[in-house]
Amino acid sequence: MKKIWIRGLTGFVALLLIILISAIVWASFTYEAVEGAETFAGTEENGGYRFGDPDASIGIIFYPGAKVEPDAYNYLGHDMSQKDYFVHIPTMPFHLAVLYPTKANDIMASYPYVEQWYIGGHSLGGAMAASYTEDYHEKLSGLFLLAAYSASDLTNIDLPVLDISAGRDGLATPEKMAEYEINLPDQTTKIVIEEGNHANFGDYGPQKGDQTSSLTPAEQHDIVITELDQWIDSLNNEAVLNE
Repeated sequence: MKKIWIRGLTGFVALLLIILISAIVWASFTYEAVEGAETFAGTEENGGYRFGDPDASIGIIFYPGAKVEPDAYNYLGHDMSQKDYFVHIPTMPFHLAVLYPTKANDIMASYPYVEQWYIGGHSLGGAMAASYTEDYHEKLSGLFLLAAYSASDLTNIDLPVLDISAGRDGLATPEKMAEYEINLPDQTTKIVIEEGNHANFGDYGPQKGDQTSSLTPAEQHDIVITELDQWIDSLNNEAVLNE
């Protein structure tokens, strides 16, 4: 009986080691930014990268997609900072926002002069931004999702949402996006980049399971920046009119 027990324990420990080693190997793989992305690099600060003036009135927090390194979204930080927004893109544990969805709290505390905060993310990063929004919506002025759907029920939250998806997305497919639309509030603006795909929301090259796009990443980036800037601007203009 004792030998059987020892064999069982040994087998269990061996299984745990296999799982641990597999997890470490999996965690070591990431989607790195393509060559040239460093041209738009931000400043490494507070567990991530900042772009623009930290004393700006409007700040943006952006959660990267799963296993995607934060500098694959340098274009978003750089281009939005050129429009006078402050942007922070955090580095998540093992590049998984699901392991630190409340990272936004640390960022906000580090930049107290920002008056309005918008949070968003790509893919799993967007889902975690939505999860954060469910619990901390009173700290936010808006949520934006790039090829991301909310598993959290936000229908009772009085907060504007910008939902940007892609018609040729092979991961956050149009069918899957439609399935989760029920979780978004009435104040949701929906944009579909018909020829866009999943990977083109970042700068990390092709992604397994995705569809091809007739757009270059830069062309899709330009659409994202334009829509995001116009959305935030319209919300602030509306707020001024209502004063």
